[in-house]
Amino acid sequence: MHSRRRPLRAPDRFWNDFSAKPARFTEADRAHYAALYAGPGRMHAGFLQFAAFDQDAIDNRAWMATHGKLTMPVLAIGGEKSFGATMAAVTRAGAVDVQERVIADAGHWLMEEQPDATVKAIRDYLDAPVVTTRVRFGPVSLSSEQVDRIATTGAGTGTSGMAGIRTVLLSGDPAKPGSYTLEIRVPAHTTIAPHTHRDDRVATVVSGTWYFGYGADTSTTTLRALGAGGFYSEPGRVPHFAATRDEAAVVRITGTGPSDTAFVSAATPR
Repeated sequence: MHSRRRPLRAPDRFWNDFSAKPARFTEADRAHYAALYAGPGRMHAGFLQFAAFDQDAIDNRAWMATHGKLTMPVLAIGGEKSFGATMAAVTRAGAVDVQERVIADAGHWLMEEQPDATVKAIRDYLDAPVVTTRVRFGPVSLSSEQVDRIATTGAGTGTSGMAGIRTVLLSGDPAKPGSYTLEIRVPAHTTIAPHTHRDDRVATVVSGTWYFGYGADTSTTTLRALGAGGFYSEPGRVPHFAATRDEAAVVRITGTGPSDTAFVSAATPR
């Protein structure tokens, strides 16, 4: 017997594996794209887009080192069965005001699988009033005496959330897009378990001795003692932990919100 089944084109696997439901990628669409890519040099040109990824990463880092992250509102859309919310998470590496949309029951091919929902998401974004919660830097000049007079709050967004820690917000808002600077005042004999923040942050010890370390396992990492003037970084999503011992410490932290705090579940008390 001879099968009358249509031979599987090479691109079919690519379309099928990346779809939530391959049947939605119609035969007419497949034939259309196959014909376009069949021309001389077109597959080569298409693959060059992917070959450029490494250079894109280099160029993006160089641009952000000079200019910083994009400040305009950005829409990031992902298919539920594909990148989903990861599209927005990745986009936040290069933009501070990212609005997230996830198209339900769609894979990689949004316009082929869920065209109406995708167009609506884009149209709703473009038609909405331009509203951004991004906080821009304003002129702020404070003496140490003025900083000391600012009312403190409990441990809020961008902090460990631990009782006893007091926070002074010096500029911006870590709960919103945009740059912020806050100061945490940590009592003696406080231990902060391993945790991460979504944004990249830098910190300076203002007073006291701050014991700081990187990693998710406190049993294998030695805390480094940082006195007044000590500096360290908190790269986004990199676990770190800290403590005070016989004296309180004040630490000033700067980041680009929105920030958050996620404790590492396997943390071992130190």
